[in-house]
Amino acid sequence: MIVTETPLLVASCNGHLAVVKELLDKNANKEAQNNDGDTSLLVASRNGHLAVVKELLAQNANIEAKNNEGDTSLLVASRNGHLAVVKELLAQNANIKAKDKDGNTSLLVASRNGHLAVVKELIDKNANIKAKDKHGDTPLLVASRNGYLAVVKELLAQNANIKAKDKVRYMHIIEMF
Repeated sequence: MIVTETPLLVASCNGHLAVVKELLDKNANKEAQNNDGDTSLLVASRNGHLAVVKELLAQNANIEAKNNEGDTSLLVASRNGHLAVVKELLAQNANIKAKDKDGNTSLLVASRNGHLAVVKELIDKNANIKAKDKHGDTPLLVASRNGYLAVVKELLAQNANIKAKDKVRYMHIIEMF
């Protein structure tokens, strides 16, 4: 498959702020999507390019745009542990309740990947610690499964449900084979 990228998408992906500004000044389409449905704001958020994220938001890029997997900028920044980008997106009113196609929230993906600072920020902004994905996984379940003790402690301190169960019994055992 041929991947379609625009100059603004690749400049945003690589964090080239001066190039992003120049392209935006020449009316580059900030909502153009690649084959995966990613926008410039999504790729900049995924890669932690705060200055590019700020510039795109200042140019009114769609903060709630979703790619083909249903990811938003907040979801991808949370998944990758980019705290400064998460803070900026939340300050610009990104939807903390947004879910991808699998039902993952920003708190769930940050917990799954052990990003304690992002977990704390999301909880501070009232993320739902009881939210479940399509498998019934909660932030506490995924942090426990992956051995992220500090995240587990934080979620327990916030009264996460210690009795939560996923819907797919033994799924994580089957995945090992």
